Amino acid sequence: ETVTFPVKVYSMVRFSVTPEVNAASTVLVVITLIVAALMLRVQRPGQAGSP
Repeated sequence: ETVTFPVKVYSMVRFSVTPEVNAASTVLVVITLIVAALMLRVQRPGQAGSP
């Protein structure tokens, strides 16, 4: 039986917040910030080097 990532995290959080949950949350936040920054850069390619 395959358990999806969100279901695994939810089941881990129900009992207690472990370092694994903290690490997974940190990785997801960092990935989200990187994707958002890249999208902003793609939307404004002419203004990237302007002061």
